[in-house]
Amino acid sequence: MNAETKYEIFEETNSEYTVVLPDNLGTAECLVPLIVALHFAGYKPPHYGRLIAEQLVAPAFSTLGAVILAPDCDSGTWASGSCYKTVIKLIGQLSDTLPIDPTRIVLTGYSLGGVGTWEMAAHHPELFSAAIIMAGQPRPEMANVNWKLPLYVIHSRNDEVMPIGKTENIVDRIRQRGGNIVFDVLEDPTHSEIFKFLGPLSSTQIWLKNCWN
Repeated sequence: MNAETKYEIFEETNSEYTVVLPDNLGTAECLVPLIVALHFAGYKPPHYGRLIAEQLVAPAFSTLGAVILAPDCDSGTWASGSCYKTVIKLIGQLSDTLPIDPTRIVLTGYSLGGVGTWEMAAHHPELFSAAIIMAGQPRPEMANVNWKLPLYVIHSRNDEVMPIGKTENIVDRIRQRGGNIVFDVLEDPTHSEIFKFLGPLSSTQIWLKNCWN
């Protein structure tokens, strides 16, 4: 995919965001998916979201023909009111200006963004068709959510920052309640070895297409 990356300012909240557009967007006769990517911790402006967009999500979904949205969060947590609202408003803005398929909007994130994906998917499942969580521990309360949204969780046993045990426990409890969840356990990557998640993330495309069908 020959993509065009834009670094924009969302005027309504004065927030920075990165958007990656597929090369066929202008000629596409049908609507395209939207992948919303929440960045990890260590916020360093400007346009910090470009790191997860350009290094992980865009390469992983290069054949999907999707628009990728990577907003910035400057408050230290995606659950903050300002970041939360900005993501929702940006999805609305892109949906109004680009040929986005509302039935194929996917939420994903890594580490801090993975935690944010748990939270946003739980509170606004109506916005998304699926959620992919990477290296992000859920709060215990996530097991009590009535999950209808398909979830794909990728976590490493070698994660020293967010140990896998809490994630395993919540995944098991969601399964027991009948949730639609896939758990991809990696053996090798440490928390900082984000590049090792590229292959597993790319592999979710078959699962995504099944969710959409």
